[in-house]
Amino acid sequence: TVASGKTTTITRTSPATSALDLRPISTDYNLSTGLLNIATSGTLDAGSSASTITLTGTSGTLFTKVGTFTQGTSNVTVTSGSGSPTFLSGATTFHKLTINSAATVINMGSAVTINNAAGAALDIQAGVFNIDTTNLVGPGTGIGTLTIASGATLCLGGTTAATTATCDSGITQPANIGIPDFLTYTFNTASTVRYLSDATTGLASVVYGNLYLVPKLT
Repeated sequence: TVASGKTTTITRTSPATSALDLRPISTDYNLSTGLLNIATSGTLDAGSSASTITLTGTSGTLFTKVGTFTQGTSNVTVTSGSGSPTFLSGATTFHKLTINSAATVINMGSAVTINNAAGAALDIQAGVFNIDTTNLVGPGTGIGTLTIASGATLCLGGTTAATTATCDSGITQPANIGIPDFLTYTFNTASTVRYLSDATTGLASVVYGNLYLVPKLT
């Protein structure tokens, strides 16, 4: 465990490489840190593990990937207690991504892909997750689950690096950003989905809790 205001950095200090293996032999180890930086020639290896990687930071970028992340069946969980941090820098594939945060909003930042494997999921348990700059790519219509719990919010196409829980602290996205493809959608009746793109966007044929169509032009 690393304190919420601190960073775990995996990098090299010479031409060698550096790796953190979350299952070095036969035990899955969890990692909790404020921010995670997988830097040049660094590797976070969860390829054979079902570990939980918890990000607790309240500002800056929670997960930076320049090096290599092998996701295996790990669960990356965001539990930021305040602020409006950016989740990701550097396009990355995850197995399960969980937002369980009391922050004002978690902004996606860079391209997220959920892998096409049994148990794949995007789980918004608490807080606001803003898919801001690009579409989140789901595992497809044959596998995986997208869940939004009671009181939780999914914003689609909100302001880049939004600072409000409505994801519209500035101009919203000019491109079509919609619901990613999953086999199963479970939206609590007290959950919220906000479509914010200033573009023609098809509404996913799912059962919503609260639904808002609210692009912001200026």
